[in-house]
Amino acid sequence: MELNEIFEYLYHEKSIILTGAGISQSSGIPTFRCNENGIFNQSIDKNSNSTITSKRKGNGIKLKGKDLFDVSILQTNPEIFAQFINQLHTKIQTCKPSLTHKFIQNLIDNGKCIRNYTQNIDSLELNHCNNNIDKIIQLHGNINNLKCNKCNTIITSNWNNPINYKEIFANGIFPECPECLNFQKLRLLQGKRSKSFITGILKPDILLYGEFNHELTLNFINCFQKDLLQTPKILLIMGTSLKVYGIKNLIKEFKSKINQGKIILINKERLNNSIWNKLIDEQIIMETDEFVKKFNNWKEDLINHNSQYLNTPPSTPSIQKINNININNINSNTKRKLMITPESTPKKKVKPLNNDESPLNKNGRNILKQLKI
Repeated sequence: MELNEIFEYLYHEKSIILTGAGISQSSGIPTFRCNENGIFNQSIDKNSNSTITSKRKGNGIKLKGKDLFDVSILQTNPEIFAQFINQLHTKIQTCKPSLTHKFIQNLIDNGKCIRNYTQNIDSLELNHCNNNIDKIIQLHGNINNLKCNKCNTIITSNWNNPINYKEIFANGIFPECPECLNFQKLRLLQGKRSKSFITGILKPDILLYGEFNHELTLNFINCFQKDLLQTPKILLIMGTSLKVYGIKNLIKEFKSKINQGKIILINKERLNNSIWNKLIDEQIIMETDEFVKKFNNWKEDLINHNSQYLNTPPSTPSIQKINNININNINSNTKRKLMITPESTPKKKVKPLNNDESPLNKNGRNILKQLKI
């Protein structure tokens, strides 16, 4: 397919959009896998001189960024994760939505994007989503929210209410859950033992490697099944290398349910895996923001062309307008000149038939008399 054909699809048809870290790169957030600048390839030596102990990597091995998103680090070296995730959160707070974020939101606002499923935890999609928060599904959670590992309380105050949680994370400590603390105080007032109650800790509400979130998964499955019932024509994948296993199932599901649908990938690197070659109809190798710029230029040309066409209709014979005229006061000659149909036309005079011309001639009348008709 040519780019213009893809633009036509996006402009006229309904779509589902799947996004990855690539759409936030121009906002200033490095991707997890992009060469040496990716978060996964940044050694934690820059933040700490400690040697991380990991169940997966073995003792005494220094881990790279990818391992900082492994659930095992919460058990082995939680202070390293706390410091790292605080730095990432601080970085995200300085970033603004990219052209791609705005492009997706415009499609949502115009009713052309059924839903945006994002693998990103930065929540930049929500910063530009107006009143359509339900159209954004965060597959891996939201770094701006904190969640208790015991009572599942979620704090949505972006780490600064009721206290400044950032300072606590910066010191390598996970803050205690305020709801659990209140519950413990209540138990003490009731004369119950406090030692038997374990206070939960807050961590960012994101999905780590090796971790399963039943609520996120169930919400995703329910939404995706509903979205497929609207028969979208396009699954647009933007800024992701599709390494996450669950994402493959999403794409396969779309392919099996929407027979005539198109799966289009916009990414700066080509996927050469034979599985993807069978599932993906078109791969556009470019940055997602560059694709959006081309789409916006195409859309502007289309609008200008349609506007010019609408403002310059085909030439028609001039028609003299007649205003404030009482038709009853116009004589018949004038009406004919103005091509106005008179209110009534005189009836055509019918010449009476003489006796010889009448169907009932003299012989006929005699016959009727004899028949007494």
